[in-house]
Amino acid sequence: MVTKSKSPITAESIYSELINKKISKVTAIDFLISLIEGSNNDEIRIKSIEILSKISLKNNKVFKILENILISDENPSIRAIAAKIMINNFADRGYSSLNWTIQHENSCLVFKTLLDSINRIKSSNLKILNKMIEERLATIYGVVPDEALFLLDLEIEVNFFNIDYLKIYSTNTVYGVINSNYMMCAIKNGHITALNLSNWGLSSLPNSIGNLNKLKYLILKNNNLKTIPESISSLHRLRTLNLSGCKIVNLPNAITNLKKIKNLSLCQNFNLNLIPQSIITMAKKYLSMKYIREGVNPSEAFILALMEILSGSKLKKIKADELIIYKDEACNYKINENGHVIGIYIFNSHLSNLTTFPNQVCSLEYLEELELPNNDIKIIPDSIGNLNNLQRLNLRNNMIEIVPESLNKLKNLNFLKLSGNRIKIIPKWINKKLDKFESSEDLNGFKKYFFGIPISEIIRKYK
Repeated sequence: MVTKSKSPITAESIYSELINKKISKVTAIDFLISLIEGSNNDEIRIKSIEILSKISLKNNKVFKILENILISDENPSIRAIAAKIMINNFADRGYSSLNWTIQHENSCLVFKTLLDSINRIKSSNLKILNKMIEERLATIYGVVPDEALFLLDLEIEVNFFNIDYLKIYSTNTVYGVINSNYMMCAIKNGHITALNLSNWGLSSLPNSIGNLNKLKYLILKNNNLKTIPESISSLHRLRTLNLSGCKIVNLPNAITNLKKIKNLSLCQNFNLNLIPQSIITMAKKYLSMKYIREGVNPSEAFILALMEILSGSKLKKIKADELIIYKDEACNYKINENGHVIGIYIFNSHLSNLTTFPNQVCSLEYLEELELPNNDIKIIPDSIGNLNNLQRLNLRNNMIEIVPESLNKLKNLNFLKLSGNRIKIIPKWINKKLDKFESSEDLNGFKKYFFGIPISEIIRKYK
């Protein structure tokens, strides 16, 4: 008997009595079964089943209660625990019960538990069950077995995703999937060819994403992803990978195996302070060729490709003598007659895209004009002082806090805009130049000019 106490009998107290040898295993099992069958509290029942699994006594009572739970219990969490114990302790005897469960079960949690439990045990019978599960999932989701495993993992990860959701938002056309702001899935001949999981709040992507070997378009905008799994390298057909609006910190080197990639976006990733080497490699190997074909010097083309990745838009070539008139948006570049980049212009008054000013831009020896206003750039790299030919720099309306001293090295600079940032201290060298160019009030009412531009347009203290 369980020691008499004013507190109610619980699974924990029964287990404690067993450990202290105050009751036998048989008695402990009887008490636990009575809690499982008699309680209306699912937490108590789950805990009782978990304690039952610790005892590991393979008797008929335990088998029967597990079999009954698998077949008739309404709570999928309880069925999942029963399935796990059944496989661990009664794999052969419970074969027919597990078979029945596979053919009639609809819970992703139970299927996932079955698969995980089966894969930990070497058994010919369990291998047969594993194949049966995959075939059943393929029937449920309407895709080949390997890809069904990904959808199962996705259903586990996202509580509102299920087969009904998949049916509503599945299509056989790619265009709608790419341009959607919510989950869309293109399925053709049992294979997922395009997948959009935007705005799902995903903090991780299942490793089984690598099972989608026919996937060409993967849109993951506006999630909480800090990285993606290395299994992404198995997506050999992938052409588009959109990670804009996430929280990317780093990306695996395996991403460089995506040889067919044509579009890669990392815009609006505010945690991306350093450019991952894998992204630089992607820019060089796969995305720079389009710019080389347009006449850009091969040693500089990858920098335009890198800016494309960070801004989320391909840069359009314009003539060297063409003026950039400040409009709502621009994503352009210029080259000279020798193919060297002399101008980069990326801005959008309605949507901030760039969060990073990459050091690589500062290696453009011939760059004369750099305009990146209306973005979310926080840091101007010190290496900007290497741009000896820079004449025009426009970084208005960003999130810059510090103006690097290296800007003072740019002797050819005759146009500078830094207003609308978060700058609290105006560097001494700028103040000196302002004093030097101070003049009497002109017809427009401005007193201080720098490079012919009002101080309010150049730099403004952030309050």
